[in-house]
Amino acid sequence: MKTSVKTLVFTLSLCVITLKTPQSFAGTFIDHDSYLTDLDNKLDWMDVTLTAGLSYAEVTSHLGEHGYLNGWRYATGNELAQLINNFTNSAPTISGIVQGTTDTINYVPSNILDPLVSALGSTLDLEFISTYGSTYDAFYGYEEGEGIDYTFGYTYTPDEDSHLNIAEIKDDEITLFSLIDSSPLSSADYYAINDNAWNRNAAPALNIGSFLVRSTSTQFVPIPSAIWLMVSGFIAIFSLYGKKKV
Repeated sequence: MKTSVKTLVFTLSLCVITLKTPQSFAGTFIDHDSYLTDLDNKLDWMDVTLTAGLSYAEVTSHLGEHGYLNGWRYATGNELAQLINNFTNSAPTISGIVQGTTDTINYVPSNILDPLVSALGSTLDLEFISTYGSTYDAFYGYEEGEGIDYTFGYTYTPDEDSHLNIAEIKDDEITLFSLIDSSPLSSADYYAINDNAWNRNAAPALNIGSFLVRSTSTQFVPIPSAIWLMVSGFIAIFSLYGKKKV
């Protein structure tokens, strides 16, 4: 009986851990596979791979009342920056211009962007799977997650007649590059928002989607405190019962 009681107490303790872990994560973000909900900002973010291969104009044409993307809209650069800050809970360690380009990137510690790229979809992997039948990492012989993944997409562009705003969230475990006035950086997880003035006439590509958002209807319902009291009570009762049987 002593062993059974210990087992029960341990099992109930695991239940507490199991219940608490999703609660702490879901309190801010919920991944629905086809979209990610940010409860802090009350926005849903569509998986970027779902619009990959479509031009900005094509996506825009489906955002209206009768379009299949009705209810969605293009995210602004500020909204995307807020999403990244909320999700990573980390400010960039370095911001600067990549040598040989005019692109300003925000460099963050390695692996911190991996879950966000996964949640929003790797447009790089979509391109490689469609073209070669495997992910980028598998194609080049890397362990999955040890190569490169990125989410690349258009953001809201007020002056779309002259250019298109574009953003990238990149999980890069292999590239070595340098920022101006900075030492070389490796394992460069970074994001760049609206720095690329993309040619509005550029052909659609499978590695480029669109960052789309909508107001969320998802509600987070916390587990009632009574449940925690009940679980704690069971643990206390069975612990005492076990002591009496020893």
